[in-house]
Amino acid sequence: MRTYIVGPSGVGKTPLAKQIVLYEKREHISAGAWSRAAILQGNDSAEQYREKLIAYSRQVLAKDPDHTIAYLTPRLTPNAIIDGIRNPRDFAHLFDYRRDEVIFIDAQYARPTQFDTGIDSIKSYATWLVTNKLLPEKNMRSYLVDVLERQCCERGVTSLDDVIARETYLK
Repeated sequence: MRTYIVGPSGVGKTPLAKQIVLYEKREHISAGAWSRAAILQGNDSAEQYREKLIAYSRQVLAKDPDHTIAYLTPRLTPNAIIDGIRNPRDFAHLFDYRRDEVIFIDAQYARPTQFDTGIDSIKSYATWLVTNKLLPEKNMRSYLVDVLERQCCERGVTSLDDVIARETYLK
């Protein structure tokens, strides 16, 4: 079963994925790492990075909507943990509701960016799958973390219970 971790920028998707990888011995694929690596240069400020990411999105992703799918598809193993997918089209193409699971992670301190606009659509799609009994409820989880849990996750805790502040199964 693949696990997709979906959430806005800066809520701790990658640290959570890394903890699950350590805990369950699975492969981690960051959907955003490869695009960040393509544009990030040494000493870019946060604003310079943001501008480059917007330009990259307009130049590459807007012209080739299958760019992310083409990159990720050959790398997806059956037990992969994938974090950072925010495009509903990419999620719908890659997610197999018959065997995969999705974890939505959010935080009260999160400030959504323009790159996070598709998350609600992904959540609506997953909720629709659960409502129509296509996706088992246990395969869709939602967590709200706070700053302390996120910091624990980044420092390398050993239990998922230490990472997750509150669990709410979506119905």
